[in-house]
Amino acid sequence: MFWAESFIRSLSGKQIVNDSKTPSGRVHVGLMRGVIIHDLVHRAAVDRGLEAEYYYGSDDYDPLDTVPPYLSREEYEPYLGFPLCNIPAPDRGNRSFAEYFMQEFIDTFHQMGTYPHLYKISEYYKTGKLNEQIRVILENAGQIRRIYHEVSSSERDEKWLPFHVIPI
Repeated sequence: MFWAESFIRSLSGKQIVNDSKTPSGRVHVGLMRGVIIHDLVHRAAVDRGLEAEYYYGSDDYDPLDTVPPYLSREEYEPYLGFPLCNIPAPDRGNRSFAEYFMQEFIDTFHQMGTYPHLYKISEYYKTGKLNEQIRVILENAGQIRRIYHEVSSSERDEKWLPFHVIPI
């Protein structure tokens, strides 16, 4: 039995398959792994007769944390820390940095026959749909710092918050 069919066999009801990527630069071939695996799970669920939807998100509200080596450091360094959706695209078109690089990725998985429902995380932030989750994260910052330490041995300052506030 195909592994995706075996996995789906234990499920019932409506299934939501979701993946996302931070479009901070060109996509390497290894990132197609997640797209294909999630697409296979979605297709196996549909083939089994389950109601299933496949979503793929652009984490376009993440900040630019490094300038990719193929872009002008001088031009993009001033945007470090800015949300990717608020940075100009390298082609100077009407798209954002995030849209520019996400479109390269979307074009690739469309060529492979994968067509998830697409969404931008910035839209969730800007419309307030994540306000409750943000409140919970901020109220539990100490516990999240402890988890970071347990998982990655990284030390977080007491003032560190697991959320980056960006004025809109």
